[in-house]
This record gives sequence, structure tokens and C-alpha cells, in this order.
Amino acid sequence: MLHDDVRAYVIVGVLAVATVLTGWPKAEGADKPNATVAEAENAKTPKKTKRKAIPTPRVLLWPGSMFSGRPVKDARGIVVHPIRAAAFKPQEIPPPPEDKSNRAKIRKVLDVAKEQLGDPYRYGAAGPDNFDCSGFTQYVWGKVGIGLPHSSRGQYASRPRVPLDKLKPGDLIYSPGHIGMYWGDGKMIHSPQSGGHVEIVPVHSNAVGGARVLEREPAR
Repeated sequence: MLHDDVRAYVIVGVLAVATVLTGWPKAEGADKPNATVAEAENAKTPKKTKRKAIPTPRVLLWPGSMFSGRPVKDARGIVVHPIRAAAFKPQEIPPPPEDKSNRAKIRKVLDVAKEQLGDPYRYGAAGPDNFDCSGFTQYVWGKVGIGLPHSSRGQYASRPRVPLDKLKPGDLIYSPGHIGMYWGDGKMIHSPQSGGHVEIVPVHSNAVGGARVLEREPAR
């Protein structure tokens, strides 16, 4: 009996040593003929939960200081980056202030007058498609807020007189019973008479004088 007990203790000891040396029990699947080291490792290591990819927040370009400010996130997770914004966003240039000078008004009057070239003469008409002589000058000057009477004599009398050799573009040119507007270079633009149309012609030889509607400011 004593020898049997000793033999039993020896067997138990051998098995214990073998367990330590061999790592028994083996991982499931490790003793298969075709099992690999990776499979054995996977059998021992629990699988990790795959995380959802988080999209990279886009950069919101906005005009800011190129040399100061830190990127920050707004409520939508958008990165606001002043340095990149200053580098890539085109700067808006405000329009120039409107020129309200007399010179600008005279230029507009001449432009409006030119747009009427070819419109037919009609007695008593003051536009926008038909004109008599004073109706034409009344119409173009009305476009810049200046009122003139619908009468050739009345227009000539309502403004300061100008000698014919001192005429400037925009000045009125009066002939008995007729009025036009000085265009420049010895020419006038007017609505002539029945059967005619708005045209640019040499200043009439029977013109008696001019009248200045607006005095120009000195050139700057």
C-alpha cells in the first residue's frame, strides 16, 4: 500500500509539471492539425467592438486675423479657422460711393439724351418715346431731378444766359421757337420738327444764345 501511495504522488507531480510546461489545457482549436498561432491567439483574446468612423470636421472659411485666434468648434462641430479663412476667402470690395456731383448729373443727362436718338418728334410730347423740342430737354433733365417748363422760351428764360462761344455740354441752345441741348464740338442734340426725330446736328446758325442748367464744380 505504501508503494501505491508513493506512485500516486509521483504521477500527480509529473502531471503538475507537465501542465506548467505545456500550458494545458490548450485553447480551443489550438490542437487542430491546421491551426495557426493567430487562431490560437484569437481564441484567447476577445474580439474588440468596431467603432464607427468619426468624420473629420470641415473647415469653415471666414475673414479673420491671420496672426491671431485659435481654431474653435461651433455648435455643429465645424472648425472655424481664422488663419485659413484669411488665406483662402476672397475679400469683398464695397462699391464706390455714388457720385452726386453736378458733373456726374450732366454726364447722365447726356447719356439719357443719347438713348433717345431716333425717337420721333410729336407736338406736345414729353417722352418717353415721342418728343417735341422742349419736351425732349425737359425729359432728359428730369432724369436727374431738375424740372424745366415745357416751353422753349420758358426754359431759356428760367436759367442763367451763356454766350454761344462759352457753351458747355448740357447747356440749352435757344433759337426763336426752338430749343435744343449742346452736345460738344459745335454740335447740338434736339428733337427738330414734325416728320423728324431726335438727332445730333451742328448748332443752328439762327441760335441766339444759351442757358446753363447746372454749373460744373472745378475738376478735382
